[in-house]
Amino acid sequence: WSSFYDELRKLVVDDLGIEADDSGLACVLAVQEALMPAPGRTFPSTVALSHDYVRYYRDATASLYRDGRATGPKAPLTAHGPAELTVAGDPFDLCGTGVHFAGGSRTSIIEGDFLLGAVAVYELDSPLLRIMPVMGGDVTPVDGPERAREILDDAGIDPVATAAAAEGIDQRVELLRQRRGGAESTGAIRPRR
Repeated sequence: WSSFYDELRKLVVDDLGIEADDSGLACVLAVQEALMPAPGRTFPSTVALSHDYVRYYRDATASLYRDGRATGPKAPLTAHGPAELTVAGDPFDLCGTGVHFAGGSRTSIIEGDFLLGAVAVYELDSPLLRIMPVMGGDVTPVDGPERAREILDDAGIDPVATAAAAEGIDQRVELLRQRRGGAESTGAIRPRR
């Protein structure tokens, strides 16, 4: 992955004009590389970061848990002090078996983001692990409900208020469906007439 992220850094610097020594860019690339599975990796694995990416990410996504609206981070990544990111493990054995899709890469099961999220979690265990529907089952090696509680507690979010916000989101989604002519529940949006 190091070669890939070196090339990505060069692309971002050359094509987007980001400074080559930008500490935010270095932090983001270090986080991404730390989260990638690779044969032979051992855990836990800790990487020192120039900025607290986990706090930045939690600040940026906290409003999604409160009311479903994206507000973004309170401060830029570079405003956060140094921190460490620990990747605790590989609960889905990605470093051993790799990523596999049921039915092969051409099956229709992988066409929808929701379906992918419902049946697969292809991430290493870190504070950035997303809570996916598949983590609610008994056979998953990560306790999804417990992880969700950790995220909400860390973000200072009241689960009761979050549930009320979710109910409001459901009502807004239904209203949008009605306005769009009853789009199918698959998420397909009909073109405007």
